This record gives sequence, C-alpha cells and structure tokens, in this order.
Amino acid sequence: WHTQNPVGAGGFNAIYEDITAANFFPIVVNQSTTVTGASPEAFGSVFPLIPNQPVDWIRAFNIEPNFECLATNACNDLPCNPCDSELDEDIAEGNIQNNPYTSETIWMLQSELYARLNRDSILLNSDSLYQAFYANMQNDNIAQFETINEELLDLYELDATVYTNLQNNNNSVEQLMSQLANKMEQMQDETLSTQQLAALQTEITGLQQNIANLIAYNNTAIELAQSSQTLTTANMEANNDAIVSSETIEVNTQEVNDIYLNTLAEGITEFSTSQENSLFSIANQCPLEGGAAVFMARSMYYLIDRTAHYDDRWLCLQEGIILREQNVDISSNNFNVYPNPANNELTVTYSIEEEETTIFELYDGIGKKLIRSTLDKNDNTIIIDVSNIKNGIYFYKIVSNNKNVKNGKIIISR
Repeated sequence: WHTQNPVGAGGFNAIYEDITAANFFPIVVNQSTTVTGASPEAFGSVFPLIPNQPVDWIRAFNIEPNFECLATNACNDLPCNPCDSELDEDIAEGNIQNNPYTSETIWMLQSELYARLNRDSILLNSDSLYQAFYANMQNDNIAQFETINEELLDLYELDATVYTNLQNNNNSVEQLMSQLANKMEQMQDETLSTQQLAALQTEITGLQQNIANLIAYNNTAIELAQSSQTLTTANMEANNDAIVSSETIEVNTQEVNDIYLNTLAEGITEFSTSQENSLFSIANQCPLEGGAAVFMARSMYYLIDRTAHYDDRWLCLQEGIILREQNVDISSNNFNVYPNPANNELTVTYSIEEEETTIFELYDGIGKKLIRSTLDKNDNTIIIDVSNIKNGIYFYKIVSNNKNVKNGKIIISR
C-alpha cells in the first residue's frame, strides 16, 4: 500500500504514501464483511491479502466502511470509477472559457458529462452542482442526442425472458435430437417385430414434432423481436428528425444518426449516393470541429471505401486548429521504411540509442494490429515479412520509449 514496502506498525486511517504517518493511522477493517482476496490466517475471512504488510498496520474493527482514506489524495494509486474532477465542476458551472477551448470542444465536454451523469445515478446525486447541470440540460439538444444514444445501446438487447426461453428451447432441441438419433439407430435392428417398429415410428414422429414446435417458437420470438426493433428504430428516427440543429457538430450528429437508423440499424449495409456523399463530407472534417460524429462517419464510410485515410492534422489546420505535436526525444528522420509499394518484404533502417526500446507496428485500415517487431539496438536494419498480408493499403507506426515517433502508409502490391 506504500510506494515502497513500509517497515513498522501502523495506526488508524493510514496514509499510504507517508510511511511515518502510517504508524499512527492504520487501515480499519470490518470483520463482519467478506473482502475479495481475503487471508484466512488473519481476522477470519476479512483481512486483505497484502504482501509484506507491517505488523498491526491493518486492524480489525466492526465499523463501516471497510477501508477509509484520511484525505482525497491518500488512496490515489488506483483509478476511481466513477469520479469527478475540477474540470467536471467547471463544465457543470459553465466556467469553461472559449480560450483555449473551442465552442465545439465545450459542447463535447458538456455532452460527455451529461452522458456520465445520465448513466450513473451515484455520481449525479453526489453533488447538487451536477444535479443542477443535469436539470438545465434536459431541454438542450445534448439531452435529446443522449436519449437516442441510450436507445441505440438498447436496440440490440433481447428481452431477458425471451432470451432465457430461447436458450432453454435450444437446450431442449439438442436433447431431443440426441433422443431422435438414438431411436433412428434402433430402427435399424432387423430383429424388431412389426409392432415394435410401429411403436418406434410413433416415438420418432413425436420427437420430430416436438423439435419442430420448439424451432417454430424460436423463429416466432426472433421475428417479433425484429419487428419490435423496427418499430423502435422508426421511433428513434422520428425523435432524431425532430431535433432542431444549427451548429455543425449537432448537424453532423443528426445526419449520421439518420443514416445509421435507415441502414445498419435495419440490417442494410449498402448506402444511397446521397448517404455516401454525406458520410464522406463528415468523415473529412476535423474531429475538433465536427465532433464525435466524424469518427462515426469514418467507421461507416469504411464499408464504402476501405482505403480511405484521414489526415487530422491537415484537416484541422484548414479550420485554424493546430494539433499539438507530441514531445519526443528522437527524430523521425532516424527511421526509413521501404520499398513502397512493397511486395513480400519491408525494410526498416534506423538509428537508435542503446537505452531506447523501439517497436515497429503495422495496422490494417480498421486499426487491427498485424505485425509488431522490436528493433534491435545493436543493429540498424530489420527485414519484415509481409508475404502473408493481402494486397492493400496499410499503416505503420514506430514507437520509441512509449512515444510515437513516426507514422506512415504502406501499399502492399504483388
């Protein structure tokens, strides 16, 4: 629980980062509550299993909560979920200024905070400030778009009772199929009398009918679910169309929602010319200007053109938005990747220092990692086999000491 293994006894309300203060502030454990990862050797089943913990640093005591931190910065080794921040409070209070945040960025921050509050009642009820923000947003387009997002998440959720029935029916069908196979095998017995064969045939007919009934029930249930989904989609389309949007970020969200609800949500994977043009237009916007709908449009446009590539630095620069360069200690000029187009092999030449850990990674158009190779510090060239990769356009990046130092596009053509 310390940054280094502490030595010595603890005290109530231990501050994990302060070994000296830990002598006076131990962690309090409630003996009546079971803790995951418990050690049966100490305090029954409630003692947390911590290697090298100091003697008496953790003590049993029948109070709640099981663990108590003295201050907000005393238990920050693990990420909190959910948790708020000063930025959240500024968003809720409307104190985010337009510099350095664009109006679109503020919209996205407000939208993200509203979504979190909408899905997390504990966080919502933790502060009157959040409750006021949430209430004020009810008539805003942000709230209406979040309602559609929630309905999209629920669109493919099958009713729990129907799902259970389908599962049970499938299990029953498997059992009946096994019985049917057994009866069919018995029919091959040449020693059976006419009466025995007739009895077996009756049993087989009954099994077949039971199987048919269960399959018919499942098909009907699925058809009803699909009909319900169609009705839900139509209702969502109406709600989306009713939103009055004027800002680019809202117009984009509304347009992408409309295309999705009229195609993929209904199992349609082909787009009209108008839909293709809309997706292309939105996909080629700066995400900081066009919002999250830009990424949604790109993922949908991939179904149309899998070779499409987007240079956000350039797209944003046209809108007067300069994306920050990542600070790196190594120049991209230290690396070369060739030939391009490539056939069966890629050659990477490089110059790196001995203390650097450098990785070459190759991705397809949807971000799936295909190759990961570590560059040897004692060499300056690596040959990468791409013979098993299909023709197409791929993307590589070179990472040194967890920093992205070079990106590029490679065409594989044979």
